[in-house]
Amino acid sequence: MAGGPWPGHGPPGRPPHLTTPGAGHRLPARQALFVLLYDGHTCLRGRADFGAAPSATFLLVDEAGHLTGPPAIWIVSQPLGNALQGLGTAIRYYLHFSERAQEIAILMVAHHRDSPFERFAHQQAGLKKGLTQEDINAILAGRPPTLVSGEEQAVYEATRRILDAGTLDAQEYEKYAAELSVAHLFELVALIGYYSMLATQLSVFDIQPPAPSPASQEGITK
Repeated sequence: MAGGPWPGHGPPGRPPHLTTPGAGHRLPARQALFVLLYDGHTCLRGRADFGAAPSATFLLVDEAGHLTGPPAIWIVSQPLGNALQGLGTAIRYYLHFSERAQEIAILMVAHHRDSPFERFAHQQAGLKKGLTQEDINAILAGRPPTLVSGEEQAVYEATRRILDAGTLDAQEYEKYAAELSVAHLFELVALIGYYSMLATQLSVFDIQPPAPSPASQEGITK
């Protein structure tokens, strides 16, 4: 999508009405509202000096002060943006899987949907949550990582089947409902659906990750 969906207006993939002021300028109230939580980043609403929490793995604002990632889309609709923020918070912080298992499933979605921003964000998040670079490389090549628990094995297998087939058959449902519990299987399906939705939004609106430095690409494969 050369030039993004609004060609001729600012950087590729950044429509003019999604552009935020540069650093040091107070964000308009509507825009400040949508500096949102996403993947370990806590950006405070209504503040001129916003940024990432100490545990953050990537920034939601680029060097020019533009929103990046899903918030760059969510800003256009306050009702949906707020709802998606709440859903994202629940998905990222209130599931009962281990952080490693969550990142395995998210990276599988990123690979399946060929989502550049999700690959960018969750390569970094995965390393912070306990995956190795070899694990990440394997997932992004369509292979299983080292699975260190029964939970991770079940999450990997169920996610693979859901991504490939869009569902589980009766036998698979019984297997993974027993291994994970019905509640935790529902959480996994919600996580897969959420990141699949984000991949669609990021693709349609051509939201790309920042250009990587050569050092950041060492050992990373797609």
